[in-house]
Amino acid sequence: MKVKSLNNILKSITNLVIIVLLLLSVAAWRGQLFGVGLKGDTDKNFTIDLKATDCQSILPNVSAVEKDNDQQFTLSDASNNLVGYAYAYRGELGYGGRVPVITFVDVDNVICGIILGENYESDEYLADAVKKGILTQWNGVARNQVMNTAVDAIAGATISSQAIIAGVQNSASEQLLSIPFKFWTVENVVSLALLMVLVFACFYPKKLMKYRTILQILTVVVFGFWLGRLISFVQFINWLSGGFNWQIQFVMLIVIVLSIIIPIIFGKAFYCSWVCPFGAAQELCGKACSKKLQITSKSARFLQLLRERLFIVLLLFLWTGYSFDLTLIEPFSAFSLTKLSYWSIGFASIFLIISIFIPKVWCRFFCPTGFILDWIRK
Repeated sequence: MKVKSLNNILKSITNLVIIVLLLLSVAAWRGQLFGVGLKGDTDKNFTIDLKATDCQSILPNVSAVEKDNDQQFTLSDASNNLVGYAYAYRGELGYGGRVPVITFVDVDNVICGIILGENYESDEYLADAVKKGILTQWNGVARNQVMNTAVDAIAGATISSQAIIAGVQNSASEQLLSIPFKFWTVENVVSLALLMVLVFACFYPKKLMKYRTILQILTVVVFGFWLGRLISFVQFINWLSGGFNWQIQFVMLIVIVLSIIIPIIFGKAFYCSWVCPFGAAQELCGKACSKKLQITSKSARFLQLLRERLFIVLLLFLWTGYSFDLTLIEPFSAFSLTKLSYWSIGFASIFLIISIFIPKVWCRFFCPTGFILDWIRK
């Protein structure tokens, strides 16, 4: 594969710096960058303002909250009788940054409930984990027995629920516990094996082109429906704002590095052409009809400019501090079968149907993630 000229490589690096600065300016509206608060908040001086009303969903009799220190609170009723205690923890890195956890115990030091602090997890994914009981699995467990209580992550919201589990364990232990890093899992092994094949296909497309359909099916099944390992606009913002949990998202770290390095050095659209499950799904749908609608070069240019303008409009909305669930602007949540909504089904279906007649219309003319990666590549 031919390497780009030095001038073009430097231009791509410049484009990368520009796009990172633009996204950093958006991430900064969350009040932190790379998990560090812009007001000087760090892991060591994490504080939370706990009010009686925050506690009453767990302990209804609480009417007074006394702050013992930044992480511990004594809870009393209207007669100043002890009701229990609350322990706050900064939280571990989830999908959208740290997920603060507040654990409540009664006078016998038995856990009676858990609530979450302000976070930027996907509302849809987090709501699903809560609905399936991730916050109630420690109820009735003595605080000193939390580490001996086995709690499984919620399928479909693995990253968020793992952050909650680690947060509760840290909160109960009153010390920072390192999360064990398991590299040789089935998910990682399968992901890395498929990723190596896709890298080879990117560098030597003629040798594997006859297997492209099989690779696309594997990409949709493994990276899409099974593992949900997709690069997205919301992930870029989450990583820049809350930091990157490499222990949980180790494979995604490799994917994003390859998706940036290969375009910069070789000018190849590695992720969009070979790895993206939704791009692969569109190509597979396109095989249903050999006759395609012809788009004039003028129309194609207009649509390409439209993607650029939509990206700018999106940034303007976020720069103003307007808050909404960023997972809704891309159709990738349709791969999460346990959390399908009418919106995700409709959004994805529209572009999959159109892709039967117009190749990869979402990728070419609308995708903000694709725009970012294209901007870096050019």
